[in-house]
This record gives sequence, structure tokens and C-alpha cells, in this order.
Amino acid sequence: MLEFFEYNNISPSESLGPRMQTLESAITKRINALVAIIRDIEINQTLPTKGMLDALFEGIPNPSTKKLSMSFEKAFENLTVQSPPEQNHPNNTDHHDIRKVLDRMKLVKPPFGRPYWKVSLTNSEIAHLKKKYHVYNN
Repeated sequence: MLEFFEYNNISPSESLGPRMQTLESAITKRINALVAIIRDIEINQTLPTKGMLDALFEGIPNPSTKKLSMSFEKAFENLTVQSPPEQNHPNNTDHHDIRKVLDRMKLVKPPFGRPYWKVSLTNSEIAHLKKKYHVYNN
């Protein structure tokens, strides 16, 4: 135990007042040095990176809302507004086609794997639907 006091130049009879003040000033100097290092990092590394990112995104134009002409707006409203389909309309073949396809669907439950739906339409019926609805892939 005496070796500790001798190694640190501390005497049991001596007051620790001035020693504590010097220790406090040494710690304060180290903290100030760390603050200076952090400020240097901010100035030399972080701010240039932020500046480069700002310059990069500066070239992107801001989305602006352009005022459309009244005739175009009215035409667009006419396109987007849809009336509900009439039930007994003679030209309502889409409803008939969908009903026909749904009536020909069967649920298949294999012993292994997930259940799936099977559509039993002839090749001519499928070709007719593709031609009618402008589907040109195989």
C-alpha cells in the first residue's frame, strides 16, 4: 500500500487540494483537445460531403404544378368519370364473357401441393377472347 503512495508521489500528510486542481486542468485540456479534433472533422470532412450532396441534388428540378387548360381538364374529367354498367344493356358483352369464363372454372385439389383453379375453355374460345380484348401474346 505504501508503494502506491510512493509511486504516485502522494504523501498521507500532504493536502490534495493543489494536486486535484492540476488534475482537473489536465482533464479540461484533454477535453478541449477532443472538441478541437471533432470541430476539425466537421469542417474538413462532414461539411464538404454535405456540400457535394447539395450540389448533386441542386440540378434536379423541383416538381412544379402546371395549370392545365380548362378544355383539357374537362376532357380528362370526362375520361375518368365512369358510369355504372347497365344490367340489361344489350352491348354489355364484357359481363357475359366474364360470367362465361367464371362458370367454366373448377377448383382442383391435388393430394400434394396447393389447390389451383383450372379453366376449361376450348382453343377457339380463348382465341376469340384474345382477339376481342386485343391480347396479342401467347
